Amino acid sequence: MQHKFKYQDIDISEKFSRLIHELEDRGEKEQIQKIEEIDRLMEGMDKEKLDSAFKEQLFSRMDKMIEEKKMSLENTIALLKHMGYWKVLNYSISYDFIYSSLGKRFERLIVEEEKKKEEERNEKFLVDLCECCMMLCDGYVSEELLSICMSCVLQVALRKKEKNEETQKEVEMALLGLSDIRKHYHIDKELYLRRMTEIMKCHHENRNLTKLACQSAWLFLIGRLVFDKCPKSIIVNELHFVGEATRELEELMKCVDWKRKEEEEEDEKRKETKETIILDRWLNLLNFYSLKVQMQNDECNKLTRCIIGLCGAAKGSHRRIFRKCLTFLFHIILHEAESSDCFLCEEAVDFILEEMHQPTINDELLTRGRSVFYHLSRILSRKKEKKNSLTWYVWFAWSWLNGKEKKESEKAKKKMMLFRKVHEKTEEEGYEDIIVSFRKVALGGARVWGFSNDLSNYLILL
Repeated sequence: MQHKFKYQDIDISEKFSRLIHELEDRGEKEQIQKIEEIDRLMEGMDKEKLDSAFKEQLFSRMDKMIEEKKMSLENTIALLKHMGYWKVLNYSISYDFIYSSLGKRFERLIVEEEKKKEEERNEKFLVDLCECCMMLCDGYVSEELLSICMSCVLQVALRKKEKNEETQKEVEMALLGLSDIRKHYHIDKELYLRRMTEIMKCHHENRNLTKLACQSAWLFLIGRLVFDKCPKSIIVNELHFVGEATRELEELMKCVDWKRKEEEEEDEKRKETKETIILDRWLNLLNFYSLKVQMQNDECNKLTRCIIGLCGAAKGSHRRIFRKCLTFLFHIILHEAESSDCFLCEEAVDFILEEMHQPTINDELLTRGRSVFYHLSRILSRKKEKKNSLTWYVWFAWSWLNGKEKKESEKAKKKMMLFRKVHEKTEEEGYEDIIVSFRKVALGGARVWGFSNDLSNYLILL
């Protein structure tokens, strides 16, 4: 569904509305051509334009066209799948489809088709209906409908393992629909865990999923990990999420043009390639994951190095990617400092310090750098509260009896090592001068909400 976007002489939303209206006056073959034209147009529509276009009136008009036999159900499905594709890719949100007469029609058709005997059921028709609902309903579907749709799309991904383009596209659409299920849904593990594990293991061996299909599968699984208590051991140890994410990022980085200039981003969304969009989606997922799950192993070291490389590449050319990379590094630094396991905190700190030394510092980096060192100083410079002597003796006795004393001592040593390294590094790099400089120039000495104006609150103090 990727096409080179051609700029339009008239407002893109107006043209979208006109093309939808023109479907009513066309025959079957002409409608197919118009639907392809609408698909090409939607490639240039950003989230806001898609949000405003996908309204109840649009879906009601399409339902009326079916009722009056002005458009076949097959053509309607083709158009809705295109709409769903761009909607999910752009994180567009519309609750109108599920409440429209067309949405109700599709729900009814899904239930009716699923209840047919297996030999009478049209599997492709059922899958198409399910994909439309999953991509356009924002996940807000009934429990019965969700169960049917999940079963259908997972069967597609399980059954079709060939690496030819047509099959991969079918699986991509199925998993893209699955990825749009709202995270707060509780889904029975029996509905997905075994099959999703099999799909991902097959991909590890054969690399049979497209980059978007792979990312969509992980988006679904990580949502389940956090909200359904999907077994962490399967995702972390059996499916190796962090290692796979790193591999995907490294491959995507090779496909992106990092030489374009920031001033060329007048209409950034239109210039994005599919690889850039998928890279952006990966960073959203990794930032969500880093907030919810403590990452503490060698795979995370490699991922963090990859993000540092990506951050450096995106600076000056892809502002949104640069910003999301900084957010990830921010999470890693603070989480590792809190946990005292400090695997790669030093490298991430080094990167931010080095960037803050540049004569033309990016505003986003300035803000993130300030945030990092403000919070890092609160963690590393934090003095331990004095314990009541009786409480301390009880805690010591419990720790000694349970073998915790040595472990706690080792953690304290690790934290002190990190503390000293960061302190020495900030002294070497003249970090205090940076703080004073950006406080005077960028902040103008004014108080910024949520941050202290006291210089010592940004320093790692012995």
